[in-house]
Amino acid sequence: MFNLCGMSYSDLDKVANKIYPGQVLTAIHEKENQYDSNAIALFVDDYKIGYVPRGTINPSSMGMLMVNKLHLCGDQVIGMSIVIM
Repeated sequence: MFNLCGMSYSDLDKVANKIYPGQVLTAIHEKENQYDSNAIALFVDDYKIGYVPRGTINPSSMGMLMVNKLHLCGDQVIGMSIVIM
């Protein structure tokens, strides 16, 4: 399990109301990412919601990723923990 990172560079605010525990996420290896060629971006409905923390998963052996728990401040999603299936 890990916490989502890079949320400040994401479209999370556009889809936060569609995210729920148990939801399977789309993971895409961003080979051309200028900061990390092993970066794995996570998406909901074609919106990037953040990244897998560096070194957490090898892009060549990604499994299914699922939302485990939402971290809220009031009704705003401020983070989430993800599990590797």
